[in-house]
Amino acid sequence: MTEHRISSSSGHEAQLSPISRGPIVPSNFPPGIQDGIERVPLVVNDGEGLIPVESESSNTTQPPPLVSSRPKDCSIGLSSSFYLYKGFCEGAKEVARGGLGIKKIKKPGFSGAHEVAKCTSCSYELDFRQVELDVNNTEQANFSSHKIAFRPRFLQKCHVATKRADELLYGCVFCVHAQRTLEECDATVFFSQKKLFEHLARHPRPLPQVPGIMAIEEAEIPPNLRNNYDLHFRAPPKESPLAGKQTEMAQRPAATATQTVKRMYGMRLLYDNTPAFELANGARISGIEFPEKYNGEWIMGWHEGNFGSAPLDVLKLEPPPKGEIRMDTTSNISAVARWKFAPRTKDGGDWLRFDQGERITNISWAWQDHWCWSGTNAKGVWGIFPQTHIDGNTIRETSDGSSVSSSERRRRSEGFFGRFASSRKASSQRTSSVAEVIVSSGPRPSVC
Repeated sequence: MTEHRISSSSGHEAQLSPISRGPIVPSNFPPGIQDGIERVPLVVNDGEGLIPVESESSNTTQPPPLVSSRPKDCSIGLSSSFYLYKGFCEGAKEVARGGLGIKKIKKPGFSGAHEVAKCTSCSYELDFRQVELDVNNTEQANFSSHKIAFRPRFLQKCHVATKRADELLYGCVFCVHAQRTLEECDATVFFSQKKLFEHLARHPRPLPQVPGIMAIEEAEIPPNLRNNYDLHFRAPPKESPLAGKQTEMAQRPAATATQTVKRMYGMRLLYDNTPAFELANGARISGIEFPEKYNGEWIMGWHEGNFGSAPLDVLKLEPPPKGEIRMDTTSNISAVARWKFAPRTKDGGDWLRFDQGERITNISWAWQDHWCWSGTNAKGVWGIFPQTHIDGNTIRETSDGSSVSSSERRRRSEGFFGRFASSRKASSQRTSSVAEVIVSSGPRPSVC
């Protein structure tokens, strides 16, 4: 918007000169994004209500990309579950170097004392008889899971330090050696033997050579390695459930668990009995959706090849790339929040906090279908937020202080903004297969 003021100088007639109003930038607006401030133009059409247009100078400028540029990040960094859990146990490393890494102890039981092989460095245990048979290279120590034959020594070599004998923690030796996972939402700490082997069954071949691990990929075990190996992959790798979904996944948010969530620790479950993920601290979830029936409190997403649920308050949403964050301080677009959004301040980021029913102003976006928008809350604080948390029926544009008429808002619901409500409804009716949570039980795990 511009206003006209009279300017004069000596010896010249006064003339009208336009003076542009500069954008009012909130004090918390982060550096590095202001250069990308763009106008988010909307025009009112008598026939269809609010119609978004890409640019006021579309003839001379290139429209923004409609596909997220968020790179696929499969790296295993210091913030991953594996390193937050301190990596492989020292006892596991000892076994990988050729040592025993265990001590035999007797534990009382209902039917009398029994012998267990306890790790020398943590509380991890296996049945001592199974370990003894393995050390002696006997046939009885061959086991199988998900078409992968293995010996108990492998479980010893890949266990993560635990403080409880009934809490099994494993890591993938192949992912850790490569310093990357198969998918960005793959686990790096597994809560059961079953989950570990489900993951191993998806590993592409050939496998990386890991010191201390004898992995056989041939159809038959060589005679010299009979009963003296770690793993024998007897079937081709399983296809990833995310194959062909990478573009779709990149358009949705991802998040990281900020705490360990397990049933043995009293995890919450959904009222409709939808199974919820058990998550290690640092675990990642990708392809996140916000089903309408959960009021923004629970999400659905992908983790370790399964589509499941998790409470939002145990997750930290990952912001989109800076190039996909736009702010328009001259934007007249506003809307009412249909859900509360209150990310923890200590998690950092430019997330906007607001309550249900609060009006968000100065709304803008990189492109309208992007999952992340920006705006200003009732306290005048700028930030970014998931556009799913906005009531699409309340989106409006004001011009010269006037609101869009109610009849225009009704017509607008048939246009672009009306699609938000319909798309969210369709999302909430999605039927997806959710992997059931595997919970380890019993004080003494055994190989099966």
